[in-house]
Amino acid sequence: MSSLSVWVDADGSHRASASPPFEALGWWLEQDVQAFLSTVDFYLETVASARLSQLTAPFAGVGNALYVEIRNDGALLRTEFAEPPVECPIGLVTLSAALTAWKELLLSKSASTIQLSG
Repeated sequence: MSSLSVWVDADGSHRASASPPFEALGWWLEQDVQAFLSTVDFYLETVASARLSQLTAPFAGVGNALYVEIRNDGALLRTEFAEPPVECPIGLVTLSAALTAWKELLLSKSASTIQLSG
């Protein structure tokens, strides 16, 4: 089973690491979502809308390193600057759990590991 670990390193930076096939999820949290609660909340709200099939069109955007697309039937993370690109299809429940773990890290500074599936 795959997992996502989130923690604060010795320099005070927020870190995330996901095991295959979800490596891009950890990169996305660190490099694109970063330590901005407003960004985490935006993505949590977008995922919640998608889970209720309320998105009238997919949300798509490019951050510092990855492309993200959120649809009513799932999400996709893809590296933008790596050759070859790494794609990470991810379910909405899993993406929501990862974002929630990241938000809890930002608020509490407490490390955690969650299990990931689809």
